[in-house]
Amino acid sequence: MIDLEILESLLDYNADSGEIKWTYANSKNTNKGKVAGTKLSNKYIRIFIYGKLYQAHRLAWYMYYGKEPEYGLDHIDGNKHNNAIDNLRDIPQSGNAKNSSLSKANSSGFTGVTFMRRSKKWRSRIMVDGSDIHLGFYDDKQKAISARVRANRKYGFHENHGKI
Repeated sequence: MIDLEILESLLDYNADSGEIKWTYANSKNTNKGKVAGTKLSNKYIRIFIYGKLYQAHRLAWYMYYGKEPEYGLDHIDGNKHNNAIDNLRDIPQSGNAKNSSLSKANSSGFTGVTFMRRSKKWRSRIMVDGSDIHLGFYDDKQKAISARVRANRKYGFHENHGKI
């Protein structure tokens, strides 16, 4: 990671809004007061400093706390552009996976609930610490969703898990 003193001479971080702005101007890509970084296809913001790319959320954490995160950073609301300090939490990958958004491949509209064509029933399941836990087959989609909601609570999934 770049030296904190150097970083703070280049960038200003607003912990409430999550914006990181340049504190100086050069002849190429930076203007004083301009929001730093580029939004990439994976939706994270990256900032190019002295020939190296940094993830904006990691810089925000570093500038606010004065140290790098111990694990990985989770955007609590799922918005990878929202780098407000209250929206970031340092959490192991296993915890981060418990706050992921609804997969684009999901056809039921609820994480862990799938319609099984062969049996014509709704299957409910949950993945916890690498183990696939079967929660049951249901005639009614809402009952399958309810089983998954109970399992989310039981296994400590974040309330935003599975949201779009």
